[in-house]
Amino acid sequence: MEPLTITRNFRAKTMPMSLKRSLWFGLRWCTSAALLVASWVVWLVLIAGLGLQVWVVTRRELELPDFALRAIERRLAASEITARFGRAIFDPTGRVLFEQVQLFGPDRTVPLVTIPRCVRQPGFPAAAGR
Repeated sequence: MEPLTITRNFRAKTMPMSLKRSLWFGLRWCTSAALLVASWVVWLVLIAGLGLQVWVVTRRELELPDFALRAIERRLAASEITARFGRAIFDPTGRVLFEQVQLFGPDRTVPLVTIPRCVRQPGFPAAAGR
């Protein structure tokens, strides 16, 4: 058995230079491909968003979602008033139009008032949920 001697030219085992270059090239290629796919996804999402905006503008009237109607009903229920809406429309300018609104008291048999058409204008209180 030979004695172990350490010399100045001692090198830790490393990868051959060609393998190191190949790995570096592969890593750069994969990164480039991932960035390319990410940029395409961003562009596709932007195009879909533009299409959605064009659809909303051309529709003129959108049905108010159920969760928004339920939120209005909960606010009215806090003051012991029940509401029944014939139709609720949201237009692109931000106005909300309610048609055939009936407000009922605690007895819930006869409506207290029937409103044929009611418009809520846009503004900060509407956007803030007030």
